[in-house]
Amino acid sequence: MISESCTRSEDQPVVDDELGQPASLFVIDDDEALVDVCRLQTRRHQAFTFAGFATTAREGFDIIGDLRPNIVLVDLSLPDADGRSVMPQLAVTFPETMVAALTAREAEQAEAEVLATGAFAYYEKSMLIKGRLFQYLAQDLSLFRRALRGEDVVAPSALARRSSRGADPEVAEGLAAG
Repeated sequence: MISESCTRSEDQPVVDDELGQPASLFVIDDDEALVDVCRLQTRRHQAFTFAGFATTAREGFDIIGDLRPNIVLVDLSLPDADGRSVMPQLAVTFPETMVAALTAREAEQAEAEVLATGAFAYYEKSMLIKGRLFQYLAQDLSLFRRALRGEDVVAPSALARRSSRGADPEVAEGLAAG
């Protein structure tokens, strides 16, 4: 269990415009090597801070209650719980926090099921390794906030996958733009 914060200068980009500071990211995953990659990539993206991580669902709930991060990424395969059962509890307990899956499973295998649990987005771990995760996190967090205000939205990360499977990319891009 770790909690950390990074300092930012005032001229760095901010995702969390409602609070005037970078968006905080918390990860629940028992793969500490992946958590380290996430921590390092967070430092490269000025709009985010790495709030911490937990290796179990129980530990995650305890820490999230204190930290109240903007985003929680949950692995589907945790040692003490199935991530799909954790996400609805997180979404209900912390409604202002964007809950999303971060998993090694390809989207075709579990995305619809995960989104039905209350997760806002579904990210494959390969997105983190390929350096695309934080682009989607920024866009999806903005849309999550719009959804909290009652707007109908679709996460760009899902649209990108759908367009790569044969959907019209111009339609997907237009939907993502709002």
